[in-house]
Amino acid sequence: MKYLRFNKKGNLQDIMFILTIFAMFVLLCITVIPIIQKVISNAQDDDDLTVQDKTDLTNMGETFYNGLDVGFLILVIMGFLSVLISAYFIDIHPIMALGGIAFGIILLIGATAIVKTMEYLIEKSPEVFSEFPITNFIINNIFVIIIIFMFLTILVLYGKWRQ
Repeated sequence: MKYLRFNKKGNLQDIMFILTIFAMFVLLCITVIPIIQKVISNAQDDDDLTVQDKTDLTNMGETFYNGLDVGFLILVIMGFLSVLISAYFIDIHPIMALGGIAFGIILLIGATAIVKTMEYLIEKSPEVFSEFPITNFIINNIFVIIIIFMFLTILVLYGKWRQ
């Protein structure tokens, strides 16, 4: 363990990089999905395409939606794992748990804003979000997920074997 060197700044650049990738993924999904739906619906109205071509195009769209949905799940899991692994390698005094609990409360307040934004987006375009059951499940259960994640982080942070 003595060979692992961590930046004293808490690797802020890595965290910002992950958040930037996550934000770009969300923006990509929001802008690309209506375009793909319009292309698929226009292709369904086209008389030059065969029934097989229309079916293949619809299947390709469903595969794309499933890929984005699973991609969101992978991003969430990888983010959680990166925080848990980082928590394992950090030596911290137990009094800092109070700061972690305060940060968790701030995270829950921020999750409220995310849920409200998602409800607004789902209300405005329900046809887009009906294709993403995993994302809807994560957003609908974000509070439980955050509480479980906070508990696991505290468990990893303070429950490791001291040498």
